[in-house]
Amino acid sequence: MEKRKVAVALHFDGVIGDSVRDSFVQSALAFRDMGGNVPINRAAEKHFRAGRILAGSAGMYYTLMRLIQENPGINFKRMSQEKFNAEFEKDGVAKGKLFDHLVTQHRRDLAAREPEKWLALQRTFPGVKRLIRNLQRKHVVFIASLKDRGLILKLLERSGVDIPEQNIVSMTSKDKVGHIKEVARRAGVPVSKVILIDDSLQFLRDARKAGAEAAMAKWGYSSRAQRKQAKREGIPVVRIPRVFGRSLTLWSRMRKMRRKK
Repeated sequence: MEKRKVAVALHFDGVIGDSVRDSFVQSALAFRDMGGNVPINRAAEKHFRAGRILAGSAGMYYTLMRLIQENPGINFKRMSQEKFNAEFEKDGVAKGKLFDHLVTQHRRDLAAREPEKWLALQRTFPGVKRLIRNLQRKHVVFIASLKDRGLILKLLERSGVDIPEQNIVSMTSKDKVGHIKEVARRAGVPVSKVILIDDSLQFLRDARKAGAEAAMAKWGYSSRAQRKQAKREGIPVVRIPRVFGRSLTLWSRMRKMRRKK
């Protein structure tokens, strides 16, 4: 085992994969199951994408769909996180859990019944394939995700992204502590030698509490306010072309940033 070995854990949705279109379609179907009606068209999808930044989980997509139904011209860019959270509280946690279940079921049904149709709803963010190749030159790369392992493998194969199956950590834990510990175990390194790249501020906070390094992916679903808050908390915000410095590995860049705080 190399003494300076570092494991880089990438969240899937919002870092590798852009699944907003898939989430919108499955959410529209689940919303109909619960008595709502949002049309599956470009206008509604555009609003869903804008509001996705405010909805941290599939359970919150119900609130997203309800607000789109109530106001088809809604501008989520002008809505604060606090306002959206208040709307979610009105709907209740139980309704959110049911909606999460229905979205997951619709996704699995489509992937099993018409895999090509489901795959057509997915895409990877531009530049991610090259980013992963660059990271693999100096680090061991993992995926740490809530998404089903089988679905991740299908998406990676379609996108031409080469990450070994044993490096995919798929867990239902709603925080990143479990993911980070499992990545460290599989990589054979201490948690302090794990770096999480995610677009979720809460998941990045979880990683730091566990003793890992963390960086926010600017290209994901985070809002400007969330990225500013990440910086205030000492979490660097990185862009794909700048994840690597000219002469520094990602690990040494992270340690250098830490020392500057």
